[in-house]
Amino acid sequence: MKIELFWLVRALGRPVPQIKLLEDVDQVPEGFISDGTTRPWYLSWFVNSVGPELEASIKHDYNIQSCVTIGDWNDQADQFLQDMKDTLVSRPRAYLYFWFAKSYGVYKLIKGELKR
Repeated sequence: MKIELFWLVRALGRPVPQIKLLEDVDQVPEGFISDGTTRPWYLSWFVNSVGPELEASIKHDYNIQSCVTIGDWNDQADQFLQDMKDTLVSRPRAYLYFWFAKSYGVYKLIKGELKR
C-alpha cells in the first residue's frame, strides 16, 4: 500500500510542508483499515487524523496487532517514534504521540490484554 502525497494534501485541504514518505509502509497489506492517528476526541483540535504522521500511524496500527507482551508493545512504540522522526514530524509532536502509545500499552497491561 502506498499513500500518495496528493491524497494527504486533499485530505488536509492544504499543502503539507516538509513531508517525507516511509519506504517500508508497503508491508501493510492492501485493505487494512486504520483510523489514522488515534486520539481522544478532546484532543482533536491539536492532533489531526491525517498529516505528516499518517504513514507512521498506519504502520503502527498494523504492527501492534501482533503484540502479545508489554515488551512487544514498547518495541512497536519505539519503532513508531523512529518512523515519525523519519517522516519529519516535529520532535515535540513525535514524543507526545510516543508517550500516548506507551501509556496505552500500560493501560492494556492493567486490563489484562497484554502479558508481562
